[in-house]
Amino acid sequence: MKKFYAIVLSAAMVLGLTACGSPGAPSNGSEPGGSPSSNSGAPSFSTQWKAEKPITIINPYKAGGAGDLEVKAMQPALEAALGQAVITDYLTTGGGVAAFSKVYNAEPDGYTLLYISNPAAITKEFTDDVDYKAMDFTYLRSVSAEFRCIAARPGGGMQSLDDLVERAGSGELTIAHSGIGTSGHIQTLLVENALNIDLNDVPFEGTAAAKAAFLGDHVDLWAIDCVSVAPLVESGDAVVLAVCGPERSPLLPEVPTFAELGYEGVIAANARGFVAPPNLPDHIKDALITALDSAMESDGMISYGESSGSTWHTLSGDDYRSFAQETYDSTAEIADLLQ
Repeated sequence: MKKFYAIVLSAAMVLGLTACGSPGAPSNGSEPGGSPSSNSGAPSFSTQWKAEKPITIINPYKAGGAGDLEVKAMQPALEAALGQAVITDYLTTGGGVAAFSKVYNAEPDGYTLLYISNPAAITKEFTDDVDYKAMDFTYLRSVSAEFRCIAARPGGGMQSLDDLVERAGSGELTIAHSGIGTSGHIQTLLVENALNIDLNDVPFEGTAAAKAAFLGDHVDLWAIDCVSVAPLVESGDAVVLAVCGPERSPLLPEVPTFAELGYEGVIAANARGFVAPPNLPDHIKDALITALDSAMESDGMISYGESSGSTWHTLSGDDYRSFAQETYDSTAEIADLLQ
C-alpha cells in the first residue's frame, strides 16, 4: 500500500525529535530538557546584518496557547541577539490565512517574521483561495513538533489497533478532530489508509470542542496530540492505541508507534517555526537564523521546555525547508481528500 506522510518526517528528515525533560541522549540535532541544538552552520551574526528597528513576529496563534508561549519564551534572548525589540502581532483570522498572507506579501527586509504552523499553512493552500505559496517563504528555524496519536475511551471496547480494525468493519466508528485541513484531519486520513478502514470523521472547530465530544462519549475515537491527551490517560479518561510518530512519546512510553505495529508512514504532527517573506537576502537570513538558534538555547526556552513537555524540532535553513517540502509533497497527494 502506498505510504503517505503528513507533517512528515521520513527517516532522513527526522534528525532527532525528543520531548523536553525526557531521559536519554539526544540524536542528530535535538536535545531533551530544552537545550535544543542548532545545525544551521551560519556564521557569527556579529559579522552580518544588524537590525536597526524592532522586529515584528506575526503569530497566527491566540495569546496564551503553546504557539504564543514558545515565542514569549524565546523573546528576551532573541531581543538580546538582535539588539532590538521583538513585537508579537496576533493575527488569527481565517485559521491563520491572514497571518500567512501578510508575511508573504511583506517586504523581505528582516523586520517581519511569521511563526508558521504546518501543516496548516500548507493545507490551506489546497483547501482555500489564498494568495500565498507555502514553499515560497524563506524558512529560518523550526521550533517544536507535537506528534499525534489515536485515543479511545476506556469503556469503548478498544484497547489496541487490532480492536479498532475489528470494530471499524461495522462502518459505524466515529473519530473527532479539530477541523478540515488540520493535522488531526490529515492524521485521520493516514490512519484510514494504513489500516485500510473507513472511519466517520467528525470535524470540530478546535481542540476544546473535539475534547468535549470525546469525553462526553459522543464519538468513539479522537485524533489528538500526545501532549494534550497524556493527562487524560493518567486520569483514566482515555486509552491511547498508537502514536503517529517516528518513536514512542516520552509522555506515553507504554504506547507503541504505528510503525512498531507494522503500519509504516503514519507520522503526523503539528509543527511550528519561523519563516520570513520570500526572497529574503542571504545575509539577513543568516543573521536571523543565528539569532534564532541562540534564542533556542536560552534559559527561557530551557525552562519553558522543562515545564511544558514540548518537543523541540531543531532544523534550520535549508534543512527546515526540505522538511516543509516533504510535508507539502505528501499533502498534495491527498489534497482531494481534504476538501
